[in-house]
Amino acid sequence: CGVGSIVNVNNAKVASALGADMVLIANGGLGSAFDELELNRVLCQHHNVRIAGVVVNKVIPDKLEQTKHYMSKALKQAWGVPLLGCVPDR
Repeated sequence: CGVGSIVNVNNAKVASALGADMVLIANGGLGSAFDELELNRVLCQHHNVRIAGVVVNKVIPDKLEQTKHYMSKALKQAWGVPLLGCVPDR
């Protein structure tokens, strides 16, 4: 049994079929995380799926506050989407 895009299904398609919003999750960092999120945002947009917010996972503990500040600002400014939280890496 195949899963995901290999069988022409992805989370955005499923959310669209269900009429559900999505929460996007990316791994820590700023630039690479935002790039990853942008690819997923475009996929959601293609399937007419609303993004409810973003969670950034595995953030370096020393960078947690900086990541919250800049990511929150960038998401609001670029997409009008809230940062729901940042999860520190262990």
